[in-house]
Amino acid sequence: MTKLKNVGAALVESIRSEQVKDLAIDLGDAGISEVFTKEALESIPGLGIVVKTYNVFSTIQGQIYAHKIYNFFLNIHELNLDERVRVMDEISATKGGVDEAGMLLLDLIDKSDDNEKPSLIGKLFVACGFKDISAREFLKLSNIITSTYIEDLRALKNIDSPQNLSEQQKSIFAANSLMTFGVKKPMKLEDGYTVGEIGRAIFDNGLSLDYEFTREAELIAEFCFDTKKTDMIASNPAFSST
Repeated sequence: MTKLKNVGAALVESIRSEQVKDLAIDLGDAGISEVFTKEALESIPGLGIVVKTYNVFSTIQGQIYAHKIYNFFLNIHELNLDERVRVMDEISATKGGVDEAGMLLLDLIDKSDDNEKPSLIGKLFVACGFKDISAREFLKLSNIITSTYIEDLRALKNIDSPQNLSEQQKSIFAANSLMTFGVKKPMKLEDGYTVGEIGRAIFDNGLSLDYEFTREAELIAEFCFDTKKTDMIASNPAFSST
């Protein structure tokens, strides 16, 4: 078994452990070694392998990586053991096995360029455990989080006020599957358009775009930032992930 598979399997073992509830202290800006002893972390099934493999108490890089993993665990203690096991089983079925599921979670955590992102991924894991989203949706939304700048993600707290977004933010959201856009139609004439009228309207008024938040954006806003779009349920059917 490769090093990555070893650590991935250890992560899954930790998720499936009753002792995950011991990882419920918000570290804030403190380093993980300032809050927990080496023995305490190594006593948690699976996590001990992560601690040893990444030299958590010996290197700065190990500290950073352990902090990311810890922030993922920070929220999932809200789920009971059966719920956590079911989520891992669903992810494993989607990705082809337990080892693959563990490595995928490690990759998502590793690609997080901000300590807050693993916590957001953990919140999505909880939403999956409560059956608010599917395992496929969890994976899709987690990938969006890893690829989007954290300040842009935080802007989703104002999902009911898209008019306050800059054009640059709208473009970034569109590039990360958080917004869709289309050409804004000129005001419709009473008898409809002729080709010439459409051309003149665009020439006179310019070409502008209409932006709309995607279902993915709404789910991230709801489950990661506790911000539910007012017309979310009425206007947007659940999206199907591939």
